Amino acid sequence: MTAVDPGTGQTVPLFHPRREAWDEHFVLETATGLIAGRTPTGRATVERLGVNARQALTARVLWIALRWHP
Repeated sequence: MTAVDPGTGQTVPLFHPRREAWDEHFVLETATGLIAGRTPTGRATVERLGVNARQALTARVLWIALRWHP
């Protein structure tokens, strides 16, 4: 599947977790819980899948707090 990279406007393939390394395409900002795309594929995937939607972000912030602050 494909999506539009908001940075370039080009149609690119979405991230494929079995074929690609997560950290090549994304970065997790632990202070805010936001996931940012590093590549056109990463940016398009973040946008298309809504990975920073409010509920996902809230859950991620809680997970980060539990994971790094026992």
